[in-house]
Amino acid sequence: MKRLMLMLALGTLSALGASGWHYRNHDYGFGLQLPSPGWKQVSYPQGVVAFRGHDGEVGVLVRNEDQARYQASVQNFHHVMTTLPNLLQKPRFEETHTRHGCTVSYAELIEMSPDRDQPVVVGVAHLRLPSGNTVVTTFQSTLSVQHNKLDLQEVSVREGEAHTICLSVDQE
Repeated sequence: MKRLMLMLALGTLSALGASGWHYRNHDYGFGLQLPSPGWKQVSYPQGVVAFRGHDGEVGVLVRNEDQARYQASVQNFHHVMTTLPNLLQKPRFEETHTRHGCTVSYAELIEMSPDRDQPVVVGVAHLRLPSGNTVVTTFQSTLSVQHNKLDLQEVSVREGEAHTICLSVDQE
């Protein structure tokens, strides 16, 4: 109870009704939208924050880099994503801007998870904040396989979640 009160006092969580909730990080000046109350904050020693829902996981890390380093990081990331050895679907890339004008580079793919031997939807967004920080948000969700085939409706839903969550990150 003390932890929840502290989180609410710090403004890290905002209830958005039954449809979802909004996470705010005041230390780095960003927020993100989670699509349902089923997404819970979990420990993430490698990054700033992580969430787990019944259908996937989201991790967020922040790094400080200038504009040139941000562009080089995104280019390198695109190269890495297109050369992964276990790709089941060619990566889809999107460059956009948030409602606050921040630059976002997004990638989405399906790969065979080497450690679980199951297909996984992966979405990753690099958000460039005016402060010089880059917020990297990663979504992943394991897909079910029946008779050696993916359920295309499940793929569509998971890709939609990846896209929605990763592109919801914005400057606060």
